[in-house]
Amino acid sequence: MRTAFFSARYRYKRIDSNSRRTLSTRMTTVARKRKAPTPVVGELLTPSEAAAKLRVQVSCWADWRFRGKGPQYLKVGGRVVRYPSDLLDAWIAQHLRGDAA
Repeated sequence: MRTAFFSARYRYKRIDSNSRRTLSTRMTTVARKRKAPTPVVGELLTPSEAAAKLRVQVSCWADWRFRGKGPQYLKVGGRVVRYPSDLLDAWIAQHLRGDAA
């Protein structure tokens, strides 16, 4: 194997003497074939819809998110917050108090 430098932007790549393709190219090809499993998510609710479901203010939801006390949520695009309805229902069921009988 020999080392070749392709550009200042990329790191050194080892070239296999048996093939013209670089080892890093082979690794990325293998990585592209593997796909991460996509989680099954139900309906996505906005914070205002989730707040209406529990009859609390939207600012309360923001405070719970900040403190880590609220239900699990998704951040889409770095800013947009959505609550999966099935996770929200599970969180509500987890916080029930009193006798269920």
